[in-house]
Amino acid sequence: MLKSRLGPQVLRWTGPIPQLASVRRFLDEIGIDEYGELFFEVRSDGRFDVLPLRTFASNADPLRKALALIGYTTPEVVPEERIAAAFATAIGLAGETRPRRILSAYRARHEAEVVSLLESAWVRVPSGQDRPHL
Repeated sequence: MLKSRLGPQVLRWTGPIPQLASVRRFLDEIGIDEYGELFFEVRSDGRFDVLPLRTFASNADPLRKALALIGYTTPEVVPEERIAAAFATAIGLAGETRPRRILSAYRARHEAEVVSLLESAWVRVPSGQDRPHL
């Protein structure tokens, strides 16, 4: 049983995949239908919430867009010098700051959208070469 702003929320582990009781009240409260993109936030203090996915313009900074995809509700406030650490911590690599390692971890988890955004920010292709470099 998790605490939430809308009352208790049941989370069950019946194998490798967690199961949540209905979250309809959260969808109604934040105005998202069942086809909207959102996050289920389970905090270490036993609190639960449902948050809408933050969207950005197509020309927005790819790192800020990727932060939104991994759950940051206000990615624009993350200081530039903390962005790599934020990605590392979210994937379980606390203390890591090397883009190559962080990107590899997201590739291993098959986070295609995040990988694409990180590559557009961190991977450069020297002119006249086919292979990207970090």
